[in-house]
Amino acid sequence: MDSECWSAFLLASLVTAFTPGQAILLAVSNTLERGRSHALVSSSGNIAGLFIVAGAAAAGLGLLMQELPWTLQALRIGGALYLIYLGLQPWWPVRPTRIASVPRTPAPTRRDLFMQGLTVAATNPKGLLFFGALFPQFVGTGPGLAARFLALTLSFAACTLVAHAVYILAAPWAGARLRDRVSPASGRKLAGSLFVLLGLGLLLA
Repeated sequence: MDSECWSAFLLASLVTAFTPGQAILLAVSNTLERGRSHALVSSSGNIAGLFIVAGAAAAGLGLLMQELPWTLQALRIGGALYLIYLGLQPWWPVRPTRIASVPRTPAPTRRDLFMQGLTVAATNPKGLLFFGALFPQFVGTGPGLAARFLALTLSFAACTLVAHAVYILAAPWAGARLRDRVSPASGRKLAGSLFVLLGLGLLLA
């Protein structure tokens, strides 16, 4: 692959990675609620999911979506419902009980956060369209296919990691300014509302 082709792919990857979507929203939400280290775990799951999507694209996902358009619709709806589920959690009412018997909601484990990121990546229409439509044009066919696939996938993963790192680093700065005006519970509900709106947007797209 020549440098001009790789540069074009890198530019497309950066634009796609930095465009706000469900993966960025998940990283920001986890940063504000649980801290940067936990957000990095979910972002790691997202990057792992990208490799799965890229592998599926190399195996013919793009052709499958062209032949069976409903597959993309099914993935889009599944991803939208998952986002709505995540967004509704802060709004679920807590039944008042005696203090001694109040059950503590277990904090999500690192495995839970990793799977959150992976699930979002695997059902993200933005990533599916990128790897299903644009990615095969750069990978091409013929000798060196495996090397090109690995180089391009790693390049996209690196762009995603940089984008997530920027948002994760900036989120506490923005959150600190909102914290003076918004209570923690209201902040969680606000983040949840954004997830719900994004999920509804995907359903209506």
